[in-house]
Amino acid sequence: NSEGEKERMKIFKCDDDRKDKARLKALINEKKKKKHIGFTVSGYRSGMEMLEAIRKGMSVDIIFLDINMDIMDGLTVARKIRELREDVSIILVTTFMNYALDGYKVRASRFLIKDDLDKTFPECMDDICGEIRKKTNTIVFSCVEGEIKLKASDIILFETSGHKCLIQLRDRTYQ
Repeated sequence: NSEGEKERMKIFKCDDDRKDKARLKALINEKKKKKHIGFTVSGYRSGMEMLEAIRKGMSVDIIFLDINMDIMDGLTVARKIRELREDVSIILVTTFMNYALDGYKVRASRFLIKDDLDKTFPECMDDICGEIRKKTNTIVFSCVEGEIKLKASDIILFETSGHKCLIQLRDRTYQ
């Protein structure tokens, strides 16, 4: 990103409780102001509504998902999300700690307790945004094959000797 350019991370929040949804929105807006990060936020009252948006191809980077919802609980929604999208960060948000172990089954990135959101949300967002940046950060190299663009997270080894350079990925080597 160039200097001053804002990132645009897409966030979905799904909670059937209006107060909780408004509180989460306020925390996201506060983070946006403090860190100068651009977020687009879409709110959903049900897992079915959010799943439909994902099925239609709406792009999303981070999902804040309440576990205790009517009709379809958040863990079921998270399982269905994983069938559609492996790469999205799912943060499970709930009042009850006893669901924490179930979060591992759906490969949740984090687990937040609603009563502690004011304390835990800022650190959670810093960590998740950092992880997303690592996944999407690309570097352009000039090689024998021409100019190549690689994800920084895919590079295993970078070696230089004189004017020569070796870039090792899991499945390929560039010189």
